[in-house]
Amino acid sequence: MSSRRSAPSPRTSVALALIFVATAAVRPGALQTELLRSVGSLPPHIVGLFEEPASFQQAATGVYYVFDRRGHSVYTIDPARTAARKAVDIGQEAGRIIEPFGFDVAADGSFVVGDAPRGRQRIQTFAATGDRLNGFFIPGQPAARITVGNQILNGVSSIQHTGSTLLLSHPESGWPATRCAASASSVRPATSRIPICTSR
Repeated sequence: MSSRRSAPSPRTSVALALIFVATAAVRPGALQTELLRSVGSLPPHIVGLFEEPASFQQAATGVYYVFDRRGHSVYTIDPARTAARKAVDIGQEAGRIIEPFGFDVAADGSFVVGDAPRGRQRIQTFAATGDRLNGFFIPGQPAARITVGNQILNGVSSIQHTGSTLLLSHPESGWPATRCAASASSVRPATSRIPICTSR
């Protein structure tokens, strides 16, 4: 029995040629790994305080704010990152938060937190010290919140705090955004393209 090698088929030849060209096109530098170096961090004794830090922001004053979703709290950290203080604690009453879903810090250090006591969506504004300035409930019936990771699929899903204005993403209102003064105490129906929150 003679062993004879058969010539490769035209398809095999084309496939091998394509693999060779693709391999030759890869530059040696393209496979190098880029190493990212840390530019700052928090010490372990501070990081250990948080159960689920969902947001970490710094105000113009240098103070850091940590929104701990699972801990139902907001912490402040000094600019030197040596000590943390709980600015807002868990609770249903005004000035505390329960089932929080949204958070933002203005340049002056005041911040806003969206939470849901008894399933009702509430927006509260706090001074940089953690003292409650004001707040209001979003109109509508209490409903179960649908959340997948950090994505909220119903209700108020994001809050932006500029210092004088709050912008809420709340599609159920019929508008893509609701604009409120930071001193608002309620939401009135839309008469313009964006519903306006009112103060009482």
